Amino acid sequence: MVEGFPSKLKTWWENFTTSEKLAIARRLGCLPMLFKVNPDKHVIRTLIQFWDPDYVVFAVKDFELTPTLEEICYFTSLKYRGRGQIIPHSQSGKKFLLYLGLKNEKKLRCFEHNWVSLDCLYEIYGRSDSYKVFRKEFSCTYVHWQARRLIAFAVA
Repeated sequence: MVEGFPSKLKTWWENFTTSEKLAIARRLGCLPMLFKVNPDKHVIRTLIQFWDPDYVVFAVKDFELTPTLEEICYFTSLKYRGRGQIIPHSQSGKKFLLYLGLKNEKKLRCFEHNWVSLDCLYEIYGRSDSYKVFRKEFSCTYVHWQARRLIAFAVA
């Protein structure tokens, strides 16, 4: 059961400037505001009993509930601004690396299998000094890396 956000994700968020946070919020709508919400373990434990992972719904007797992002925002008193995709769904691993400004290196093959760990994204984009540390991994300038940090956070 998820009882909060991964600490690296919170640290990453807290290290962004106000203008970077606003840019992320333009992409993700109200999702970053969930950092301020404390999960109610009792409600979560109760809801889990009704979760149907095959149909991705809450199945309760004769009906199914599929809460939308709009509804979640309403119940949590968060603002909702509809947004499009963060990145196109049909990204190949190679295109995804290019999109993030990374070279197509063998050590980054996890991208080829359509997954990437939070630890990997945080190491490459999460810290303000990551560009200097991983400079040889990038196919972009520092300025472009700064913009791609926001996209990497949105993906995380």
